[in-house]
Parts: sequence; structure tokens; C-alpha cells
Amino acid sequence: MKSLLLSLLACCLCVAPAVANPPEPFAVVLIDAHDEQQLGGFPLPRELMAQGIDAIAAQEPRAIIFKFFIDLPKPGPGDAALAESVARAPVVLQARIDASEPNPNPLPEKFFLPNIPANWSMSIVGDSGWIPLPAISQNALAVGFAEHMHPTAAPILERFQGKAVKSLYLIGLEQAFGAEAKLTQQSLSIDGHTLRIGPSMLTPVEYPQIDDLPYTPFTDLIAGKTAPNAFKDKVVIFGYDGEKMHTFDTPVGELKAHRMYCYALFDLYREMQAAE
Repeated sequence: MKSLLLSLLACCLCVAPAVANPPEPFAVVLIDAHDEQQLGGFPLPRELMAQGIDAIAAQEPRAIIFKFFIDLPKPGPGDAALAESVARAPVVLQARIDASEPNPNPLPEKFFLPNIPANWSMSIVGDSGWIPLPAISQNALAVGFAEHMHPTAAPILERFQGKAVKSLYLIGLEQAFGAEAKLTQQSLSIDGHTLRIGPSMLTPVEYPQIDDLPYTPFTDLIAGKTAPNAFKDKVVIFGYDGEKMHTFDTPVGELKAHRMYCYALFDLYREMQAAE
């Protein structure tokens, strides 16, 4: 079934070769291996992560896609600092579906999509998972689900606890175009830009020929070594690119997960931008 689904996806679209550079509305901040060495390893203290959000937010971005799971509490001041930063800035949090999680946090009702019919087929469905801490998610701009059935197929919608939820790809596109998506089972439209959707709410993506993603290192961010308007009116993807990051086998080779998200999101954006 999975191979059939991916074969159908491959036939759905013909896309132009992808490139590594972020399209105009995006910017990337990554915690890389050098940052880890400088800051004492990963994961970083949550209060330091909050400092990173604050530094990006000071430049008035459109949104900050925070590519870290914060479903478990940690002792110390970090959780409160992170909650305060999220409350002050347009932060998108990520979640994921995971049947092995026995006690998921509640997902605020505002992040479900009540108008999506129950009979729409979706490839990613579940009742439990890694849901952000309520004290942090309650003030988030959005919560997007970050899953991959296959590196060349990006989910648009998923179904959590019987209700439709947005993927982190869909939220990234909405923030980039500055409008909410209108969805059918075959396509999505945002501010006049359209994207065809393959079977089960998946859509194919392509990758650049070379893995050469431009980004701002986290240590430069918190040291104030960025241009004054580097993140002004941008959708900023704040992620991890260090030694502990898992990888996926993609057409461009082994890619760390947050790089893969960036490339796939950029490819979807460019395709929608070209389909006016």
C-alpha cells in the first residue's frame, strides 16, 4: 500500500529542480555542532532557547517555527522562560503523533480543524503523541504536526484524536503567504496560490542537488552578530543541526531532519508561488 501511495504521488506533479537557498520570506537559525561545543552540549537549557526566540522576535518576524519538542517538563526556570517568550512572539510549535506515548498533553481546541469532513483520507492518523506543554502551547501562534511517511512526500493534514490538524508544512506555507489555506481533498489554495495534493493528504517534494543550506548559527544569534533586519518580516525556522540529530535517506543523500524540513518547505513554497 505504501509503495502504491508513493507511486501515485510521483505522478501527481512535475516540479522544477529545487535549490538550497531559502526563498525570500524564509530565514533559518540552527544550533550546529560548533554551537554545541561552545554551549556545553545539547539539549540546551530552555531559558537559553527562550533567549534565542527573544532575539529573533526583536526583529519583528512574521513567525518563528520552533523545531523542538517541548512535551515534557524540565526542572528549573526554563519552562517558565520559554512560556513567556512564546507569549510575546508569533511562535509556531511542533507536535507529532506517537502511539507509544501513554499520557499525551491536551492539544488546545483552537488548533483542531472542525470543518474538515471525517471521510477525508489521511495517511497519518493517531490518538496519542508528543504535544507541547499546555502552559506553553496556550499562547502559541499555531501548533503543527511534524511527521514524515517518506522523505519525498510531505503531509498537509493529519488526523489526531479523530479531528483534522495542520502539518508543520501547511503552517509554514500559510505564514509565508500571510493567509489561511483553503483546502479540498485535491488541492490547497493560499492567497491565490495553489498546490495540488496527492492521495491521503500527501504531496511530493524535491530536494536541491547539493546540501548547502544557508543559516545563522545560534551562537551568532545570541551574541548579536546578525544584520539588524535579517529576520524582519521573515518566517524563521529555528532548529537543530548538531551531532545528535537523526538523518533521513533522501535523493540528495543523508540529510539531517531539520534540513530536510527546510528544503521540502521551500520546494512547496516555490511551486505554489509559480502557480499563480
